[in-house]
Amino acid sequence: MCGATRFRAEGDPLWQTTCHCRDCQRAAGADYVSWIGMPRAGVTWSGPRRTFHSSSGVTRSFCTDCGTPLSYETEDLPEETHLYAPTLDDPSVYRPTAQLYFAERVAWLEGLRELPGHTKGSKSEIV
Repeated sequence: MCGATRFRAEGDPLWQTTCHCRDCQRAAGADYVSWIGMPRAGVTWSGPRRTFHSSSGVTRSFCTDCGTPLSYETEDLPEETHLYAPTLDDPSVYRPTAQLYFAERVAWLEGLRELPGHTKGSKSEIV
């Protein structure tokens, strides 16, 4: 968000998905998280980044300047780094192919398509 912490991800994504688990919801402060799984060896970091253990065997990272969540790594998948798709310079390359922990999704997500959509903030045009 602030640009102080950056990553470079080389190689093709291993997978692209959304996760609805409660841990991801709480860690991101969001209804679900959009992930891109990358080979860990192809991800390099620059700038201030802090890591923490959110649960057994799981390490998450965030920018120490602005708090933006950046990554997820688990001992269960030691060759992978999971990157938050919205933090990509071009998030339009994100194309999810599956949803994880679908049973834990927030129920009201189903009705979002029926709600009015503003082009920008709440005072902007409805499309």
